[in-house]
Amino acid sequence: MDVPFLKIPGPMEEMTSCKASLSKCKLLISTACIYTGYLNARFDKSARHNTQLYNLRRSSRQYKDKQDGKMRKGTQVGERDL
Repeated sequence: MDVPFLKIPGPMEEMTSCKASLSKCKLLISTACIYTGYLNARFDKSARHNTQLYNLRRSSRQYKDKQDGKMRKGTQVGERDL
């Protein structure tokens, strides 16, 4: 007499459930990796953009030349008089 709710899981049922959970776990890990990669790319892009903006601002600054007293564009360390 076979009672379905008293069925003791054999090795086959255990294996299939284990495989299913393993594939779910792999899917979660790959999703997390893709998402973190996407976030890193976003942050990297914004950092690069900020650096470009900073360099642009830096190159358009004016400084006073100590030799002739004229205003010049760009940054020269040591010659800048702020």
